[in-house]
Amino acid sequence: MSPQPYRPRLYYDTPAPGGPIGVNGKVFTRNGQPFTVIESSEFSLPKRYLCGEDIVPILVERAALGFNTLRCWWLNKSVVGAVYPDGIHPAQHEHFYKDMRAFTQLCASYGFICEHTAFTSTRDLMPKVDDQKWHWQQMQIALAGLPNVLLELVNEYDWGTGENAPDRSLWSMRPSGILASSGSSTADAAPPEPVWDYVLYHTNGLAEFQRKVGHNAMEYADHFKVPAVSNENTRYPDNDSNPVHAFDAAAGGALLCAGSCYHSQGGKYSRLFDAAEASCAKAWVDGARSVPLAVQHGAYQRHDEMNTGTVIRAYSRTLSDGRSHLVLIHA
Repeated sequence: MSPQPYRPRLYYDTPAPGGPIGVNGKVFTRNGQPFTVIESSEFSLPKRYLCGEDIVPILVERAALGFNTLRCWWLNKSVVGAVYPDGIHPAQHEHFYKDMRAFTQLCASYGFICEHTAFTSTRDLMPKVDDQKWHWQQMQIALAGLPNVLLELVNEYDWGTGENAPDRSLWSMRPSGILASSGSSTADAAPPEPVWDYVLYHTNGLAEFQRKVGHNAMEYADHFKVPAVSNENTRYPDNDSNPVHAFDAAAGGALLCAGSCYHSQGGKYSRLFDAAEASCAKAWVDGARSVPLAVQHGAYQRHDEMNTGTVIRAYSRTLSDGRSHLVLIHA
């Protein structure tokens, strides 16, 4: 069976309207309706905003493609430093936290949830524990009451020799009133514990990443009994440029877990996508939208009898009333 990545059935045409994010078992809701994260890495977007750049064209492009969530970094030098050499740090901007709130509200006006990552490059940029605690507390104060926020404590806490991770005491500072994750790990590693409201999984550079985006994240959701999102995956277009993989990965993420993230060079540096990035981004969104979200609560089944030719996995969920949806993952 050949894949059909460009003419999927779309179950909704625009991101869910503004409203609070909720949790229903192992998936998210918004305005009480089923919701799946369709995310774009936008690591450098906060810095561009803080420096006075016009980020509206990027928001317009991402919204037009159909993304509903942006992953944004608020302490970093390894990536943001390629855009602004000093990276991003609260001490660089007088109204850092006030502007964080305004940035989030601007993104909301274009239909976006912001998943804000508090810590990367922590050992170099914020080594003092008191500063780390202040940063984490001020982020929560700045974002309090906004309906379009998810919080990630740390990106890949186990990367390298642990240079991204804040002090272990911050894992006891679970936010209240904001859905939060205690962080992500490097590719295919278990999420850090204790887990909070949802968990995160990464597939960067993994063989057959397109099947793991949904399936492996689902295994962590089943284990911890909370939503799981694959919020950083094999990067486009330099590490993969196949739109079929993009479609399949996002479809698996919408069926099996709480959503997925399109990771790209354009997203890392928060610039407009080139043609290859845009084509694969569209395939990613189409894959996520091809799944009727009502079936997220259905019984899971793996169909190895369908692993023939280019199909390497087939997954379905089936509700008690017989409604079912099948996702094929292609090599």
